[in-house]
Order: sequence, then C-alpha cells, then structure tokens
Amino acid sequence: MENYSALCNVPRPFANESICSWLTRLSLSQGVSLWVMMGYLELKLHIDFDFRFWRLDLESISKKTGLSISDFKNQKIFSKSLRLYDYYASHYVMHYKRRRRFRFCSLCLQEDEIPYFRMEWRLKLCVSCPIHECLLEDHCHRCRNPITLPVNLFSKVSDTKPVESLANCQSCGAQLTKVNPASFKGALYEAMDLKSKKFIKDGGTLIPILYKGTHRFNKDTRAMQESFTMQAIDPKKKFKWTARTWRLKIKRYLKKYPSHTQ
Repeated sequence: MENYSALCNVPRPFANESICSWLTRLSLSQGVSLWVMMGYLELKLHIDFDFRFWRLDLESISKKTGLSISDFKNQKIFSKSLRLYDYYASHYVMHYKRRRRFRFCSLCLQEDEIPYFRMEWRLKLCVSCPIHECLLEDHCHRCRNPITLPVNLFSKVSDTKPVESLANCQSCGAQLTKVNPASFKGALYEAMDLKSKKFIKDGGTLIPILYKGTHRFNKDTRAMQESFTMQAIDPKKKFKWTARTWRLKIKRYLKKYPSHTQ
C-alpha cells in the first residue's frame, strides 16, 4: 500500500503549466480548499512553487497524488534554466504583495479545453502571446485586480456561485476569456515604437531557451543574459505598454487611419 493515493482523478500538469496553476486545479478537483491540499502535500505557502521547484519533495508529491515524477519534467527544466539567469527569482519573476502574480492571454484560456496558466506568464519579460500576437493582460478587466496563484477557488464567489475554473477572476468571478485581445498584428504593429518591439522580441527569444534547458553561458549567450537582466531590473527599460493602454492606442490609431484593420 506504499504507493496508494488517497486522491482520485488527479489532473496531470500540462507541459507548460505553472505549478501554482496545477495546485489550484488539484485542490478544485478534489473538492477541498487549497490550504487543506497543501497541508496534505506538506507544502509551505511562502515557497514560490514555480521557481523554487528544487525545494519540493517530488517523491512525496508523486506518491500522494499517484502521478509520476516525469509528469513534472518540463517544470523542473524551466525552473532550473531560470536559476542560471536569476538565482533568487527576484528580477525576472512577477510578484504582488509577496504573492505570485501572472499575466494571461484571454484567447489561450478561451481555447483551452481545461483553462490553465503557463509558466512563462509569470515572467516580467513575457509581455505578449506569440500564438495570438497580442499583449498579455495584466489585470482582471472588471475589478482591475491582479491575478495571483495558487488560489482557493472555493472561497471566491460571483453571483453567489463558486468560481469553477482558472478562466475566472479569483477576486470577482469575471470571465477572463471575455477580454478583447490587445492585438498588434499588421499595420497596428507599425504604431509601436522600436524599444517596445525589441522588448517583445527579446521576451520571445528567452522563453524557448528556458523550456529547452540546454542553455550554457558562452560568449554569445552571456551577452544575451546581460540584455535580459538589464531589461528586467532597469526601470528605464521596462515595457511601457499594458494591454489596456495598447487597446486605447489601437482605438486612436484606427480613428486616424480608418482604412487599417487588425
């Protein structure tokens, strides 16, 4: 009975899913609060599960959930790669009042059969979705609160009903998939300044490196690392657009050039 799991129908983490996202889905799938689940798995809330992955007892988690350690392979690679750039996860990773903050793509959540949050959505340099060519959302469109995970969805209500998935804001229950994406395709991309374009490009370059886990510091990649770090810690190099401000920019741009479309 050593490998017996007291849990049933345990969801496997998606290949690029944040551990914070998975913990939220896990507790929801078992019908218990996040705090009860974390107590069962013997996890401490102050640990950043996404980027302090090496501090988690994966053997214990594997036995208690019935999952294989290999189910967390990509999460391990991603967190290990990030440590080469940002050992203390203090420059690249977003936080909000000591909680783990995420951006998100409304179209990705809309297309997900089971909505989940990606690991890269926690990174300061990840400001856009390469699949849908739009800026990631920084806040809930209704209550303006940031998205922080893991979260106890059972304690959140909207219209007297519990929030049922990660496609809902954990603060007000609004559907995050209902947001009009802040697209920068085609002619609209021309309205963006060169520094902003470079920020988007560099973020898109960094993400595959972290997922591959084959990064080694040589002459070329060291210069790349210095560029990423500078953008992450220098206020002057921060990405100036949010999805909300870009939508306003689009509105003004289309009013000026009505013949252009997204």
